[in-house]
Amino acid sequence: MKRMFILILSLIILLIGCGQAGPDMPEEMPEDFDFSVRFGITARNEINTFEDRVTKDLIANGTATAQLSLTEDEMKGVYERMKKIRILRDLRLEARDGCLQVPYEEEYWTIQIDGEIREYYWTQEKCTLTKDAQQLRELRQTIFNIVKQKSAYQELPEAVGGYD
Repeated sequence: MKRMFILILSLIILLIGCGQAGPDMPEEMPEDFDFSVRFGITARNEINTFEDRVTKDLIANGTATAQLSLTEDEMKGVYERMKKIRILRDLRLEARDGCLQVPYEEEYWTIQIDGEIREYYWTQEKCTLTKDAQQLRELRQTIFNIVKQKSAYQELPEAVGGYD
């Protein structure tokens, strides 16, 4: 009976572990590592390292785009954060319960790592975020804080208006 219990417990632990681990990322940042994240109420803001550009939502005045690159060290920092949150696993991004709100934030991610491309999307329409969506949001905010310090971003026009 004790052996059966240990066997079943071992199987449960194995199944739970396999379901959450996901593929491992290379230890060192691959040469082809790039990402794009579109975000905001209409997801018109974008940070795109594939094309070394940033786009700012000017709300009533459309968008403005500037050439902007992250440094090698900044890219390595982003890569390390992605490794920490295990970005290549299957992320649970959509909340199942909660209120409905309009307008709501959205995020679209495209990530290339070692020849593999992953895409993720989430909204805050249901007022709450899953743990995985919260981690992506925090990562995006960290990246956006880096971008906002760069002169190319600071030279973009100010947004006019707002979203209701």
